[in-house]
This record gives sequence, structure tokens and C-alpha cells, in this order.
Amino acid sequence: MRFDVNGPQGPLYVDRSIPPNRIGSGESDGGVIVISSGFIAGQLPSHVGTHVEAEAERYSTSTGWVTYSFAPSGVGESAGVFTPDSWTADLAAVIAAVRKEHGGAPLVAFGCGVFGAVVPWFRLGRVAADGVVSVGTPLHALGADSYARLGELMVASGVRVRSGEFEDIVTSELSLYRRCGGVRVQEIAETEQASPWLIIHPTSGRSELEGALTPELLSSAGVEVHYFQGDLGSIAYDPRSMAVIVGWLERRY
Repeated sequence: MRFDVNGPQGPLYVDRSIPPNRIGSGESDGGVIVISSGFIAGQLPSHVGTHVEAEAERYSTSTGWVTYSFAPSGVGESAGVFTPDSWTADLAAVIAAVRKEHGGAPLVAFGCGVFGAVVPWFRLGRVAADGVVSVGTPLHALGADSYARLGELMVASGVRVRSGEFEDIVTSELSLYRRCGGVRVQEIAETEQASPWLIIHPTSGRSELEGALTPELLSSAGVEVHYFQGDLGSIAYDPRSMAVIVGWLERRY
């Protein structure tokens, strides 16, 4: 069902899914998940809402947690245009609205695929997320060819950007992944009082992940890492990934 949230640029497309065990009096009890969902590579903007709704239902059904999934500004039916800054502000707005709805319930921020790179920022305490989950998200800085490919996918998927803004996102030192994923990951991870962090990553990307994060971080008590065969796009749909997520939530919360 739709959930009303206004981001800095206007209404955001947010879907709320309530698992069967929480319908009725249990809706306000137990944990809450917020997913940064984003676009589907090559699909029309009109398909974004279907994807957002499916993500919310899949995670709520599997975990038993009320789940909110949203598309950031400039994506699908969410108002405005996409920028890295608006992306972080949108996630902050959704988390604030969900906090207001659910009070002190445990809230875990999920990031999946391309649009999951923003989520680790919330280990910095900018918004009170009690945990962070990254599923199939590149956390290392990418090369120019990868940025260009990302740009092609965004254009093909109808992501709206200001004239001239997209080139800055793709080519600047403070580009999409560098701002939200790669360059500051170590700083984020080492922040005192950082939230627990679950990382699920393809085996093929293990060397890149281990290059972005220190061995001390990867072996620390607050960080749990699992590798599975597959690619960044498919690993979120691997039943083993969901089993790990369910177990992690049960142990942590």
C-alpha cells in the first residue's frame, strides 16, 4: 500500500507491506525495514512502482517485518530529479517518516544493487538506523568505463536529471559511487557507535570488497560478510541471501 512521504523535491513513491503476522494490532510492533530500491536497468519508469511494491512484499513476507520500499527523486513516480545529494536526503525523509509511524521499533536500512550504495552512509548517524544491510552493492570506487555504463543504464531507465547534472554525477571525483559508496566507506565503517552492518556480496567481487574495507573492519564484531555465487543483480534473489538476512535479524534484534 502507498505510504505518504514528502522528500525535499516533493512526493516520493513509497510502498508499505505488512506481513500477515502483523496485520491489525501488530502493525506497530516488531521491527521495520526501509529499502532504497531505485530503478530497474532498461525498464520504463512506469515499471518502477511495480518493482518497489514487489521488493516491499518480498522482504516483509520473508522476514515478518513491516517493510517500506521507495524510489528516490527523479525515479519513476517520485517527484523531482536525481542527484546524489537528493538521494541521501530522500532516504533520510523516508526513515524519519517511518520512525514517526513506528516509534522506537528497531529500524534497519536496506540497500540493494546500484541504489544500495547510499545506505552505508547511515552508519554515520545522520539518521537513526539501528542496522544496515547491503545486498549486491558495489562498495568500491569504480573506473570511468563503469560510470559511463551506469549512466547508460540510468538514461535507458528514464531516470530524470537536470541538464548537465548527469555528466557531473558520472565523471566527477564526487560521483555516484564515490560519494555514497567507495571513497568514504572506511570512514563510515570506523565511526564510533556505528550500527551493525550485514554485507551480502558476489564471490566474484570479493577482491574489490576486500580492497575497499580493511581486514580489521571485515573481521570486527559489528560487521558480518557473506559471499555467494552470482552477480550484483541476481544475488538479492538468491534464497541463501534471504536465509542469511532472516537469521541476522533474529540474532541482532
